[in-house]
Amino acid sequence: MKHGESNLKECQETANIVLSIKPQYASLILSGEKRYEYRKSIPKKKIARVYIYVTSPIKKIVGYFTVEEIIYKHVDDLWQETSATAGISQHDFYIYFKNRNHGYAFKIKKVFHLTKPRKLKSVAPQSFHYI
Repeated sequence: MKHGESNLKECQETANIVLSIKPQYASLILSGEKRYEYRKSIPKKKIARVYIYVTSPIKKIVGYFTVEEIIYKHVDDLWQETSATAGISQHDFYIYFKNRNHGYAFKIKKVFHLTKPRKLKSVAPQSFHYI
């Protein structure tokens, strides 16, 4: 088993998380153009919903998405599989995964917009935060 694959084992416990996402990528997720959200690490629990916290200057939760699957692969294979609807340039993808051999991608199943974006009551997560 490769390092990181253990995070993808079926977990009985489900959770919702908040992910910090840059404004340009959050917009592409909400529009449906970006179908994958890349991460260097993922939660150990099975994810029911991923709430989209848009970073500065917006600083609000604007919606959420459900996850079809989480893909874990060598970064070259991950790019090959997801690039058509990545919503990110190849250059930025490789900068994000610099010094990493493997990465994760949340495959977005369905996106939901909040009618009223909400501020966080706590500090914004650096990677993800369970809620």
